[in-house]
Amino acid sequence: VFKMFDVRINGLPDKDWSTPLKAPPLTLPFMPQALRFGKVSDRFDEGIDAPGSSRNKERQRDADDPYAGERPLETDPRDPEDAPRTDAAMGDRNTEASLMYEHHAFLRMRARRDGKYANDAPVAQEDDLMTASDDYKAWRAGKIKDLLVENVGTHATDHSSILTNPAHSEKALAYDIPVGVCHIGQEDLARFRMMADWRFLEGVDKSNPIAAFDKYFKSGTMGNKKVEDWVNEDNDAALPPKVLNKRSLF
Repeated sequence: VFKMFDVRINGLPDKDWSTPLKAPPLTLPFMPQALRFGKVSDRFDEGIDAPGSSRNKERQRDADDPYAGERPLETDPRDPEDAPRTDAAMGDRNTEASLMYEHHAFLRMRARRDGKYANDAPVAQEDDLMTASDDYKAWRAGKIKDLLVENVGTHATDHSSILTNPAHSEKALAYDIPVGVCHIGQEDLARFRMMADWRFLEGVDKSNPIAAFDKYFKSGTMGNKKVEDWVNEDNDAALPPKVLNKRSLF
C-alpha cells in the first residue's frame, strides 16, 4: 500500500541537515573487511547468512540427524560467482555450538508454548536428551528442521559482521569505547566465559566457585535467593571498590 501510493515510511531530514565527522584519525588506517568462517571479504553486502551454514563442516552426520542435509538458497544476479548455492556447513565446533545454544533456548520456550511443559516448569527432556522420550525427540527434530528451512533466507547484518573482525577491534573499535587498557589474561577470560555459558558448567567440579552459576541457569536463583535479593545481600555480588561506576561525558 505504501509503495502504491508513494507514502514514505520514514521522514526526510531537513535540506540543510549535516552529520559532522569529528573522529580523530586512526593510527593505522585500513579498509573494513568482514570475517566469516575464517574468510576475509571486502564486500559490504554479504548476501545470505543461513543458520545452517554455522554447522561444523568437519562433522559427519547420520541421515536421521535433524542438522543433516542442505537447503537451497535464493539466488541473486548480483551475487558473485563463488556465492554459496545451499546452506552447506561452513563453520567449526564453536559456530555450531552457538547455533545449538540458540536452538536450545528456542526449543525450551516452544515446548512450553506447545503444552509439553508448564510455563514455570523446567524443560527436563531438552536439558538432558538422554531422558527424552521418542515422542519428544521426534517433535524436537521436526522443530529444528523447520528452523533451518524457515530461516534459510536470512540476510547477513553486514556492518555487524565487519565489527567481529578482531583486527578492526584492535585498530578502530578500541578507540571508540572508553574502557581503558585490558589486563585480563586468557585464563581469566576463559573462566568468565564459563560463568556466562551454561554449556561449560556441567563438567565443572563442585568445589569450583564457578559451579554456583549452574544452579542459576537451572533455577534462576543464586544462593537460594532471587537475583534481585542476592545482589543486595551477598558480598560476591557487590561492585568491586576499584571499579568506578561513572562515565566521562567529555
